[in-house]
Amino acid sequence: MITYRPADPKVDLEFARRTHHAAYHDVVVRQFGSWDQEMQDRFFQQGWTRAPQQIVLLDEKPIGVISVEELDDHIFIHEVQILPEFQKRGIGSRILGDTLAQARQVGKLVKLKVLRKNDAKRLYERHGFVCWEESDTDYKMVWRDEEKI
Repeated sequence: MITYRPADPKVDLEFARRTHHAAYHDVVVRQFGSWDQEMQDRFFQQGWTRAPQQIVLLDEKPIGVISVEELDDHIFIHEVQILPEFQKRGIGSRILGDTLAQARQVGKLVKLKVLRKNDAKRLYERHGFVCWEESDTDYKMVWRDEEKI
């Protein structure tokens, strides 16, 4: 059973850092050719303080971190980080489904950004996200409730 709880900065910081690094390592190496630990520590710290964080639990065991922020005109998914050993089990789909259900209730778009070499792009596309802008490093994607268009 997948549940969520608010991240406690004192208790969850190191778990969240390890999860970030484990979830991003292979993608970063694929896209940029190497892993710079200090740079990734800075990226993690910026994300950790940018928006609310939740710990993803599978049967009460921490397996990931998500950061979803409700803004005035849309919901932004800052992060979905699942430990590699729990990926490809439908957990990302469940998290997205929960977020999209929330968006439907409040009538908002959902936006996110994904690195170009991140396989998660296919997951987002399966859930109805489309690319609305791209750069050399990432895709900006958006989902809208087709029933309300």
